Parts: sequence; structure tokens; C-alpha cells
Amino acid sequence: MPTKTLKSCGQLEERELVVLRAMAETVKPDYESDVGEYLNGTLNYNRVIKALTALRALNLVVIKRRPGETDLWNSIHWFGNSFVTLPPTERIVYIDGIIRAYKRFIGKHKSRLSERPALSTLQYWTQNAELDIFAGSSKMRFSYLAKFLFAFMAGAYPREFARAARDLLRSVNWTSEHIKYRGFEFSVWGAGKYVV
Repeated sequence: MPTKTLKSCGQLEERELVVLRAMAETVKPDYESDVGEYLNGTLNYNRVIKALTALRALNLVVIKRRPGETDLWNSIHWFGNSFVTLPPTERIVYIDGIIRAYKRFIGKHKSRLSERPALSTLQYWTQNAELDIFAGSSKMRFSYLAKFLFAFMAGAYPREFARAARDLLRSVNWTSEHIKYRGFEFSVWGAGKYVV
């Protein structure tokens, strides 16, 4: 049982629970500095680092080693993930923190979209859309993704766009609601003419 496993590891402090809950909402492995930014305003950076160190000692997080580069954190072991599951209304707090951090990144890097950006840059747009879907902002995400479609096409990453668009389409009843998203439909149709 996941709860028993965690209890055998000792009692988790509130800061560890907060960090685990934030990490459970992310859609990719992150640097420890990213985790700190997601929790900006909730925990200071030193407390996030202490929590990550404690969670690592308890083997509740998985670290992705990258030789010559900074390690990535975020994958939670199955028992940790099931322990931090929260009701949707409580998860929104953590999702909003991640979205705010993504929007800061997007604001700083928006000008790079005209330069054939790397997939790692474009994924901030699609991951932001994924988080917004859960938060219930599908309508805004359709226009948002359509606005940046050509950056995905120019960067030769239409699959990443299609993956996010598929998630968006699943989040609404397209048959009855497609009229609300005409800008998205026309953008995708227009871009489709240029796909060889």
C-alpha cells in the first residue's frame, strides 16, 4: 500500500508534501530551479532545495542524470504519486504556479518563434496548453495555439502541435462546439496547405 510505504519512510514535512504535489502536476522533468519557480510565493528556494534533498533521501523522486549537464527532477515513483493525489480544486493551485512560470518563459522567448525555435522551446507552449486544459481554459488555448502554429511548422515540429491539438479537441465536443473555435479551424486548414 502506498501510504504504508511512505509512513515507513518517516513523516513528511509540509514542505516535502508541497514540493511533491507541485512535481505531480508538471508535464516534463524539470531542473530544481524550475521546481523552485513553480512554488515561488509558496516556498522560498532554500526550502524547495531542502525538500528535494529530503525526498531524494527517501527515494520518493527519480532523478534523470545527464552527464555534463544539470540533472533533471520530477518523475515521482508510483507510491509517491498516488500519495500526493489531490482533488481537482486543490490541484489548480499547483497548476497555476506552473502556468505562471511557463508564461514568464514564454514572454521572454516569444521573439524566438520567428527564428525556427528548438522543440524544447516550443514545448513550453504545448505544455502550457495541456495544463490549461486541465484548468478548464480550452477556449483560450485554441486561439493561443493557432496563433503560434506557423512557429511549429517552421521549426519542423508539426507532430508536437498535433499532439497538443488532439488533447484540446478531446477536451470539447467538437461536433457541437466547433463554431466557437473557427480561428483555430481556419489556421490549421491554412497551414495544412503548406504541408508536403
